Amino acid sequence: MLPLIFKAGPITIYTFGLMLFLASLTGSYIVWKQARRKGLAEEQILDILLLVLFLGMLGGRLGYVFMNSQVFAPDWSRIFLFARYPGFSFQSALVSGVFITLVFSKLLGFVPFMVLDLLTIAFSWSAIFGFLGRFLERPLSLWPAGVFMLCGSILAAFLINQISAKVNSRSELAILSRQYGLYFFAYLIFISFLYLVFDLITKGNNIGVYLGVFIITTIFFIIRYRKALTMIKFPENILTQIRSFLEDKRKETEKRMRELKKEDPFEDK
Repeated sequence: MLPLIFKAGPITIYTFGLMLFLASLTGSYIVWKQARRKGLAEEQILDILLLVLFLGMLGGRLGYVFMNSQVFAPDWSRIFLFARYPGFSFQSALVSGVFITLVFSKLLGFVPFMVLDLLTIAFSWSAIFGFLGRFLERPLSLWPAGVFMLCGSILAAFLINQISAKVNSRSELAILSRQYGLYFFAYLIFISFLYLVFDLITKGNNIGVYLGVFIITTIFFIIRYRKALTMIKFPENILTQIRSFLEDKRKETEKRMRELKKEDPFEDK
């Protein structure tokens, strides 16, 4: 639909490339801001981020090549001809990024899942630019699929942002912030469910894979956070408000019934 943003002589700016650049800037800023707020070593966190960005994009490209090997097998140099043979696998980039984060976080002395949570918050917003780039570069015939995935990525980012806001603002949820991996697993559950629905609608070939990831991640999430979730008490003031509301409704209904009974001309005297 819009594969090129700008072209003037030898200078060409591709839509997907520009969106990846904006995604990198957005992710870097969010990671820097989060690391600074938590008092972490910003330089080392940003070093991990740069590795994740580079190797994640490389993994995303190689994943796409592997899944479309019939296109690249005649000439493997096509891997580097992104303009003529575009293609990028979001799933492969995600797997590569997670692996790199876990390995290098451990090597640099960080808690791996803490860093993974940090990058997940940034990635959830950065992914919007990636899906927007894929949506714009595709033909109009694939417009509905692009809209579905773009809206899903926006909803996923909003979900992670809301979880983060709730955990950081409410004391009864603070226990969750001490069990690292919350944001990562929540995002993985949502995004695997999004791809599962997408494949069911489009009758794709990876339904079993996405269903497996969704089920396994959900079970792991419940097991990992079961104790923390059971320690969170439902706010008593909300229960009080519900009871008060129901009691008022009951009294109002009884009063109305008495009035109707008095107004009934056929009532036996």
